Amino acid sequence: MTWLDGTLSFFHSCRGLRVLVDILDEDYVEQSELVGHALNGIGSVFELQSPTPKNEFCRMFIREGLLDPLSSALINVIAAKDNAGSVEMKTRILQVIQVFTYVSQSDAYVRNAVGTRKVVRSKFQHYRNFHP
Repeated sequence: MTWLDGTLSFFHSCRGLRVLVDILDEDYVEQSELVGHALNGIGSVFELQSPTPKNEFCRMFIREGLLDPLSSALINVIAAKDNAGSVEMKTRILQVIQVFTYVSQSDAYVRNAVGTRKVVRSKFQHYRNFHP
């Protein structure tokens, strides 16, 4: 997906980032394709070659509440029994981890949001499910 600066501005002004975040909250078992498209969209925003720095995208996503739905998406992908061990499941897990990586490499404000008790606790509660 390639974005022109005008397209990105339009997407952002129409609350497109919020929509992508909201889609992550969908039931992964019933809407796995939709959640996959949301993950692709979020990844595409971070991979843009635009004058807007990635730190700013991270801040925008944090303001839109990305971390909780992203954590839930990771847990739901791993918990989905239908595609356990599949290439699709591994791809989705890598997409979620890649977004967490983008966010964790941002400025202190964003890293502090990633390090909140709720986000970290969610990961540790489901750590036993994170096996290869």
